[in-house]
Amino acid sequence: MKNTTRSVNLFVILMLACSVFLLSSCSKENLKINISDSLKQVDTAKMMKDDYFEEGTVLAGIREHSWQGDLYRVPFNKSTIKQAASKETKNEALINTFDGKEYWTKYIVYQSKPAQKDDLKVGMLVMVCGDNYGKSFKEHEKSNTWELRKVKDLSELYKNIVKLQYYDTYWNQWKDDSRHLNNVRVIEGEFSASL
Repeated sequence: MKNTTRSVNLFVILMLACSVFLLSSCSKENLKINISDSLKQVDTAKMMKDDYFEEGTVLAGIREHSWQGDLYRVPFNKSTIKQAASKETKNEALINTFDGKEYWTKYIVYQSKPAQKDDLKVGMLVMVCGDNYGKSFKEHEKSNTWELRKVKDLSELYKNIVKLQYYDTYWNQWKDDSRHLNNVRVIEGEFSASL
């Protein structure tokens, strides 16, 4: 125990001596320059980023089974485009999912962004994940699967809850759903729920 205490004391004394030396050998002006130089090395664009998707990320609907019905029942995976859609590919794009799989699909949300209260309107299509508890940006970076929903009601938006609906092709009826605002992405540009 004495050796550990002695080692800690020596370490603290050494650190204090180094600090005194550094402060006495640097002017305040030099110290300011050094601090600002180190801040320049921080990726400020990443710190200020308001989206948890990396640039070039799309949401691709992958209908693997016929029982999945319409696009409300199809999982949309975070993906990148390997080959763009064209007439030769019947308007399907070859995508790479973040779990390393390749698929051909024409159901792609090319642009989306995290929803803000002012963005939402009743009847619009949105992408969602999670539940009624808001995920953090860090958690969304790991979220690979998203779902298509339609905004039904904004009456609980003051609580950050978005009331949604989706069409269940198994029961042939619309079903209610809801998500925390943090778990909703607004689709930018054209997108249709039709297969």
